[in-house]
Amino acid sequence: STGLVRMKTIRFSLVLLCVISQVLSQTCNNLLFSWENSLENWNVPTDASWNNCAQPDLYSMTRNPTLGLYTLRVAFDHQSGKQATYIHEPSTPLDFSSFSHLRFDIYKGSYSNEPPTIAVSLTTGDTWDWYESTPQSFAGAGAHTVTVSFATAYWKSSSTGWAYTGVVGSLNKIRRIAIILQPQNAGFNEAFIDNMNLCVQGNPTLTPTPRPTIAPTITPTPRPTPRPTVAPPTPNPTPRPTPRPTVAPPTPNPTPRPTPRPTVAPPTPNPTPRPTPRPTVAPPTPNPTPRPTPRPTVAPTLPPPTISSSAFVRRNGTSFRLRNCPFYFVGTNNYYLMYKSTTMVDNVFNDAVAMGLKVIRAWAFLDIGSLDGSVWSVDGMKDNTYLQYWDKTTNAPAYNDIGFRKVDYYLKKARDTGIKVIVVFTNNWRDFGGADQYLAWYGLSNHADFYTNPTVKQAYKNYMNYVLNRVNFYTGIKYKDDDSIFAFELANEPRCQSCGTATLTNWVSEMSTYFKSIDTNHLLGVGDEGFLTGGSVWYRDGSQGSDYDALVALPNIDFGTAHLYADNWGFSTTDAQNWITDHIQKAAAVGKPAIIEEFGDKYNKGIYDSWLNLVESSGGAGSLYWMLASRQDDGSLYPDYDGYTVYNDASTAAGIIRNHATTMNGRNTVCVSTVLVENEGSGGSPVRPVFLIVLFCVFVLGLLINK
Repeated sequence: STGLVRMKTIRFSLVLLCVISQVLSQTCNNLLFSWENSLENWNVPTDASWNNCAQPDLYSMTRNPTLGLYTLRVAFDHQSGKQATYIHEPSTPLDFSSFSHLRFDIYKGSYSNEPPTIAVSLTTGDTWDWYESTPQSFAGAGAHTVTVSFATAYWKSSSTGWAYTGVVGSLNKIRRIAIILQPQNAGFNEAFIDNMNLCVQGNPTLTPTPRPTIAPTITPTPRPTPRPTVAPPTPNPTPRPTPRPTVAPPTPNPTPRPTPRPTVAPPTPNPTPRPTPRPTVAPPTPNPTPRPTPRPTVAPTLPPPTISSSAFVRRNGTSFRLRNCPFYFVGTNNYYLMYKSTTMVDNVFNDAVAMGLKVIRAWAFLDIGSLDGSVWSVDGMKDNTYLQYWDKTTNAPAYNDIGFRKVDYYLKKARDTGIKVIVVFTNNWRDFGGADQYLAWYGLSNHADFYTNPTVKQAYKNYMNYVLNRVNFYTGIKYKDDDSIFAFELANEPRCQSCGTATLTNWVSEMSTYFKSIDTNHLLGVGDEGFLTGGSVWYRDGSQGSDYDALVALPNIDFGTAHLYADNWGFSTTDAQNWITDHIQKAAAVGKPAIIEEFGDKYNKGIYDSWLNLVESSGGAGSLYWMLASRQDDGSLYPDYDGYTVYNDASTAAGIIRNHATTMNGRNTVCVSTVLVENEGSGGSPVRPVFLIVLFCVFVLGLLINK
């Protein structure tokens, strides 16, 4: 009996050694989910068949120093016979066939025995076969690591009679990933999951996966932006950043304009999710009905589509052209596409399509200080999202790949819906960081330094270069090669009130030249409000440091832009009409199109009809109103914080915009049968090769007749 015990001990030791050697020989540097900036489409199943006790208020992130800055918080309120399940269903199947293991970290809450076990489920193949791993037990609060092998025979499925004796099939088509917690004690508890990686067997060194451009430090406390004396805003959305003074004398060192604030209730901080009672649901079934979600979290492996140069918008004299047709358009602006959920992005684009809009102007900036808060954030994160931050290890700005996937997604949605996007690189105002955040990074305070300081200008160029060469996570297309982008703009409403107009003109000249050295596909605009010089009122006397005539005449600027807020700028009816026609005519004088790219009047939206009729009759190439918002995740309308929002509804303003869109879109049907060959983005003279072919054919025909 002693020998038998010894042999069993040896056998157990060998099995244990084998398991340990497998774990130690995994390379786990293929990050699937980090949950740094969003839930990445993980949610609780709502179908009763799941018999789920997980909390439905999963939409809030939590900070946990043990695991990282952000984690997936899994809360559950256990009831007898129920399990806590969280699922991810990509819209495109994932391919795990090159990997051997799945590994992630879990940090258990204060109740050391809850949850006592955890399992992973994979749904695979064309028939959605269900596989569930043997539950793993772990005791005690604190951090644990969960590792499951795809090849080890400890998965149950219908093919094994629901015994844990099988392996996972169809690893090249993963339809669903589920995490199943098996609570034991009644009551509320929570756990935190992080760093889900795919592992490859065979490397003796275990390589933990670093978070993309995220330092594992405490969350910064953003320094609040000065606010005007109105009721405080809600915490996440930032109202439209456009100054609306009635007068505007120049100041020696201007502080960027505070954003208009709505009269709303005081903000509350992002709450930690509180337990929500779950309804009584039916017992589970082993293979629940699949429900696809809007987006994959792992980029598709298909090659990117081939982009034809004719799919980019070109300028053709004082108008735009798309392929062989004119491209007159009506569009809109939206400031939250780069930080809100995919559902909210989808809603905006779907409403734009329904209204006949062809272009959306959106931000590609959201800048903060350092992650530990030691470098000041002028405005801070939005919904736990940021795109650019100060990296203390390199003493330079760094870029957040996970945050940029929000921009990737709205560009993907633009491609899906056929809408073009104007992408803006930065903001003159401190909303979402912008110019003031660049100054804060380098310890500067004079607003003019953004346009003149060599270090700041190089940081801006570096950011521009990163954006243009970024490969979209969803489409595999570099931004500079993406024909869903109508144009880029250097900044939103650049001003330099303490400068002469030459400062901004020189900056635009330098940056536009740099842009064209990288991107020859896209049009480029300034994004300015269209301030003029030579007049006696503040918006025509050069006091804002901006000269529309000089900017639109620059060789690498492809179109003129003007903004119009009659209510805030103190415009009369005649002032507004002259503002529209003057900018269209001044751009036409240098052979370029002009667009009225922001306009609004919170008190008299009916005036839009006369403004837009004037755009139509004066040869304007396009107009974009401020702003379109749509439904939020809970189904309610996104609030009209600044009074300028026009929803896709039955309002008079929405009807005016739809009618204008119908008129402008109707001008795009007169297409030519020849192929226009232009200087890329510069509106060079068209050459018509088909015309030359026709002449050649006439010549040959003449020779035949003479014979």
